[in-house]
Amino acid sequence: MDPLLNKVVTIFYFVVFMVIPLLLSTLFHCHIYHFVRRHTKKMSMHVQIKTPPGQLNNNRLDGNTSEASFITKASSVAGDCNTYLVTEKRQLSNMASSVGSTRDENEELCPHSKKSHVVLKIGSKTIRKICHSGTTMCYKVRHRLTGIRHQRKEKTRRIKVHILLAITVSFFVVNAPTNIWHTLNLYFKFSLQTRIYMIFVTGLGSMRCFINGIIYSLMDYKFRKEFRLLVKTLIYGRAYEKKYQQKSHSHPSRSTQMHSVSGNQC
Repeated sequence: MDPLLNKVVTIFYFVVFMVIPLLLSTLFHCHIYHFVRRHTKKMSMHVQIKTPPGQLNNNRLDGNTSEASFITKASSVAGDCNTYLVTEKRQLSNMASSVGSTRDENEELCPHSKKSHVVLKIGSKTIRKICHSGTTMCYKVRHRLTGIRHQRKEKTRRIKVHILLAITVSFFVVNAPTNIWHTLNLYFKFSLQTRIYMIFVTGLGSMRCFINGIIYSLMDYKFRKEFRLLVKTLIYGRAYEKKYQQKSHSHPSRSTQMHSVSGNQC
């Protein structure tokens, strides 16, 4: 075979099976990284605009049961304060109207009716101020907790972007020895069988982009939880799965906690 033709064929295989897949993989990973970063920024801005301060988000993770119970207690206390304030205002208004209607009739019998009316008015204002301060304190506690949770969500989104970047870089680091080995072997003489084998291996290497879907699914919390349970069950045996099921059944759900807290407050 002509040496010049052999060199041309070698360069052709090098460009087709090494340079082009590597460039396409680089562009693909860069596009994914910029898309996820842009989407994360848009979602964070949307959450900041649409989520008012003090609003509770019901889409919580399963692990934050203590924080959810504390926020539920604070909101239930605030609701009790508002209910107490409304009932007290109604009772005091009814008492004031009854006192005002019977003041002319009982003025001769009760000379201190005017003083009792003033004391009743001062007491109603005092109760109103106390209840208002209680609801304000509950609102501040709830607003502070939701602010901390929002910061944690923003931190989680940034961590996801950094993880995607780390995955993109790790693909090139892991596949770098294989690519270098292929590049060096392309400049040596090899038979047709070795060439077919290298084409097959290089094709599998260029298809590594499809592995990203599996790795991105690992970002989901439920998938990570089930995968961790599966790995620990394979390592420690079936006893760990039974222990995990007993532990999950021992913790009550969020609706049960809210019902129990509201029942205790009533």
